[in-house]
Amino acid sequence: MKMMCKVYMLSMAMVLTYAFQVRGQMNIDALHGDETFSASGLHSGNQIRTTFWNDGQVGTRVTSPEDIGGEWPINSGRNYLAKMATMYSAEVRDADGILRHIQSESNGTRTGGLDGSASNGDWGPGGEWWTMAPLPGFYNEAPP
Repeated sequence: MKMMCKVYMLSMAMVLTYAFQVRGQMNIDALHGDETFSASGLHSGNQIRTTFWNDGQVGTRVTSPEDIGGEWPINSGRNYLAKMATMYSAEVRDADGILRHIQSESNGTRTGGLDGSASNGDWGPGGEWWTMAPLPGFYNEAPP
């Protein structure tokens, strides 16, 4: 009986140790957006139906003809919104302590980088595409 109690206590200690370990967390500063992780969803409610994207856009994209752009009323075929891009602004201090104002928008009419057909977004000094792009691992690739 005493041996059984020791085994039980050791097993519980291992389970609790494992349960309290922080697993699956990553340094978010090390993550970089990548448009290959773009995913869309369909919002349907209050007589409005529209496509939305995980990069801040709502409505249709040139590269996705099946998108729904702000249809009202639902199933009428009347679209009132072509595309809405989100704009982000921030006031930050850079590495030298200088106060900077930065501004960017979601990637615009069509995605850039993959096929070289970006119509807008921000570009870095080295020609890299700087805009809102989804981070890997933050959406379910096989939703129910």
